[in-house]
Amino acid sequence: ALEGLMKVFTFIFLIFFGQPVRSAQNAEAEHHCQSFLTNEATAPIYDKAIRDLEVDKTAEKWCRLVLEDYGLPLNIKGVVLEGLVHLMMAHTSLGLEDRKEDAYDLHQQLVMNFPDSARFLYRAASYASDVMGKPQEALVALKARMTDLREETDTEKQEVKLCQGLLEHLQTIEDSNEEL
Repeated sequence: ALEGLMKVFTFIFLIFFGQPVRSAQNAEAEHHCQSFLTNEATAPIYDKAIRDLEVDKTAEKWCRLVLEDYGLPLNIKGVVLEGLVHLMMAHTSLGLEDRKEDAYDLHQQLVMNFPDSARFLYRAASYASDVMGKPQEALVALKARMTDLREETDTEKQEVKLCQGLLEHLQTIEDSNEEL
């Protein structure tokens, strides 16, 4: 499944970054960010990629510069944000605790930019609850966004069910805490 996701990730980058550069100012950043996020040796979404923190740091700067492009299409913004989320989570798994907050912020940006995406909401709420220890924030976010979620495909319907399950789980925990 991860290899399939990697292929989709690469395909999206090739389609959108393969177009003429939108901004001469960010052309170099786009090139470096795309190369980093689509190369199996460096892509944080690819399990077999070995993390080189210096390479990651440089690539992160390039990708963040891409995100500053005023005319950046939303779909590319989503791919770059998601790539950075995976990078922060990879760093967190290496014991770099300061990256947890960065991953949390990037998850929130994905939800804010894609309010109808159950996938991003589920991942953000799970991360908030499980990693950041903020189940109340996750519960509030789920309650606020559930009616906004897109359910056009079978995958989206499954993702909405995941959100609903997490919402119910967090609500049960909150209810049991209130009883104490």
